[in-house]
Amino acid sequence: MGMEKKRIPVLARTIDKLASILPFEPSYYPKDAPIEYVGHPLLDQITEFKTCINAEVKEVAFMPGSRKGEIKKLMPIFLELIQELDINATLIIPKHFSKQEVKEVYGNISHIKVSHEAHKTLLNADFAFICSGTATLEAAIIGVPFILAYIAKPLDFFIGSRLVKIKYVGLSNIMFTKFKKQTIHPEFLQENVTVKNLLMAFKDYNREEFFKNSKELRAYLKHGSSKRVSQLLETL
Repeated sequence: MGMEKKRIPVLARTIDKLASILPFEPSYYPKDAPIEYVGHPLLDQITEFKTCINAEVKEVAFMPGSRKGEIKKLMPIFLELIQELDINATLIIPKHFSKQEVKEVYGNISHIKVSHEAHKTLLNADFAFICSGTATLEAAIIGVPFILAYIAKPLDFFIGSRLVKIKYVGLSNIMFTKFKKQTIHPEFLQENVTVKNLLMAFKDYNREEFFKNSKELRAYLKHGSSKRVSQLLETL
């Protein structure tokens, strides 16, 4: 955020209108800056939300990421976790991967159900284990309780942790802490991503509290961004 803050005065002086998809971003700018929170685009894409939390976890979704490197790091842990949980598991795989790429990246997944429809799978799941990224905010908006697990290259993590001054990597945690001063889901990073840690967090998870918080997060985001953005473009 340090580098972004240095650019704020320049942007405030030079832009005609800045459409922000982060509810808290306008607070970083001078009060007279032409910036406006326009809503979040995920609320244009996601129109179905969970209406309740099942008493028992029967379906678990796994999203190990969209980049080959991060998938290869998480899959051995996720495969062992699926075995330990002994539960109906669905692995969400990006549509653009070929059959050969799936075999190379994911390993032996012949015993696991596969889906290419992330939103539908998350909506039908009782729980999820998700790599860092937009998927974490998608899950929070839909209302499925989840745990974030992320393993970056050691050098990338070392550099990123010093350049980016944020406490959390999950988008929903970053947003939720801005207005509620607490996290909405657990995060496990680097060497802390272990089967033992994930199992313990799963067993201790308060899914009802998460569900309540997910509805508050949706209310915080308010609405999608497309309508307001189109209105702004008409005025230019």
